[in-house]
Amino acid sequence: MKRCGGRVGSVFLTALLAAGIGASHPNALAGQDVLARAGNEGTIIGAVVGVTRTDGLWKPSSTSDPVLGGMVGGYVLAATPAPWFSILAEVTFLQRNSNVVGTNQGQPLQGGLRTDYLSVLIAPRFTREVGPVRIHLAGGPTIDQVIRARLDPTLSPVLREVESVFGASLALGVGVTLADRYRVDVEGRAFEGLGDAHSGDFLQMRNRTFGLVTRVGIPIPDSWRGS
Repeated sequence: MKRCGGRVGSVFLTALLAAGIGASHPNALAGQDVLARAGNEGTIIGAVVGVTRTDGLWKPSSTSDPVLGGMVGGYVLAATPAPWFSILAEVTFLQRNSNVVGTNQGQPLQGGLRTDYLSVLIAPRFTREVGPVRIHLAGGPTIDQVIRARLDPTLSPVLREVESVFGASLALGVGVTLADRYRVDVEGRAFEGLGDAHSGDFLQMRNRTFGLVTRVGIPIPDSWRGS
């Protein structure tokens, strides 16, 4: 992988670590008691799994068929003094796959793209409680770092993967608390690539992904909390 891609990935992973530290030890990042109380009372850590459906947006235009993929990872939902506002920091392994059927300079352009990413999302999240149910909306920048890219032999001579891909994600979902401890969320998510995921001399492709995500978390353990 290119050094610049590695540096960008490191920055986002550092941001996630900082969010986790700030969530579990809010006094390390802010001296005000209200921030400490908010962080200790409401910060959640947990796991996320989901299914993705990605379509390739081609330039010049070509027909693309969406293909299913999966995602799995972890997250920190860092509390703030406002009970309706939190910061979601998420790292996932996910797949963005698609098939293309078209032409490139008069020649057939057909084949499949299967790409595995380490994806990092940092997103403000807004929550409203309606009885026992939470409704939330979250959105923010996403960066995908290529782990492995697999192109059909018909595509590999004319395309190459881009190591780091920026995009934007938007999620809308509902959640409940089970047994006064477990936070369970189900959300629909949309991702729009803001840069090329694959490119060649005469064509480019961006990813557009829709997903269904399940998130399960718990409040940070007492042993993690600052004094």
